[in-house]
This record gives sequence, C-alpha cells and structure tokens, in this order.
Amino acid sequence: MKSKFSVAVMMIVLTIGACKKGVQLDPKKEAANLIVETAVAPFVAKSTPINAVLPGYWVALPTLYDSTSKYYPLLISLHGGGQIGNGTTDLPKILLEGVPKLVSQGKFPPSFIVKGQNFSFVIVAPQFNSYSYIQDINAVIEFAKKNYRIDASRVYMTGLSMVAS
Repeated sequence: MKSKFSVAVMMIVLTIGACKKGVQLDPKKEAANLIVETAVAPFVAKSTPINAVLPGYWVALPTLYDSTSKYYPLLISLHGGGQIGNGTTDLPKILLEGVPKLVSQGKFPPSFIVKGQNFSFVIVAPQFNSYSYIQDINAVIEFAKKNYRIDASRVYMTGLSMVAS
C-alpha cells in the first residue's frame, strides 16, 4: 500500500520536474509558488454534468484556493472500467483506488516541493457513464479551465485501466 503511494507521488514529482526545462519563468507565477499549502485538500462531490458522458465528478481545491488569486496546475484522475457510473449515487466508486482514494483518506500531500518551489493541484476525478474518448477528456480540461483557476500550461493526467480511444 505504502509503495503504491510512493510510486504515485514520485511519478507526479518527476512529471513536474521534467516540464519545460530551459524555459524562462514568469516572476508573478514564481512568487505565487511561494504559497505553501499545509492542510490536505478535501474532495467535494459534484453532480454537475460536464457533458453527456461525464455526469459528475469529485474536485479537491487547495485549502488556500479561496484566499489567493493563484492559478494552479490541474491533475485529472481517470477511473477504471469498474467505476463507470451515474455521476450521483455511483460517485463513491471513484474513491476506491488511485489518487482519489489517497485524497479521500487525507493521504495525498497538500503540496510538493520541486527545486525549492511549492506546487499544489486542483484535482478533478470525473466519473464516466460509459467508456471515455479523447473528446471527453478534452471536455474535462476545458470545464476545469472555465470553472477553476487552472494554469493551462500545467495539466497532468493519471488513471487506471479505462483507456480513452
């Protein structure tokens, strides 16, 4: 159990560290990264349809989200085929594995430090009512960008066995 958590955290940290090497950094964004999240972000169930295939989702916002104007990286967590559901009463199925399980148990770190900078995520875990397609994943990204302060240059995805085609 602990090793799965370590692998998930390591994958996220490596992904963040590998992004845009050699690119000039924006000083305003860098100042915003000095904000350190210390409390674990809770998941909130949203039975708001994103589109016809995505009837609901879970979202975890950094605990300081409402007290800042910072734009956060987006982490999308896709579920496996066994968690397909109706986006309402079936939403708890998503919390059984992966990142959603860690978030719901309060075990997902509130921030990550990479090269001296702090990173926290807006985490969205959508529930599909059938197998997903690329356009549905794009719909999740666009929905998150419209409804939350997302740094569009830092969108990450993780997931289980249900593969988009």
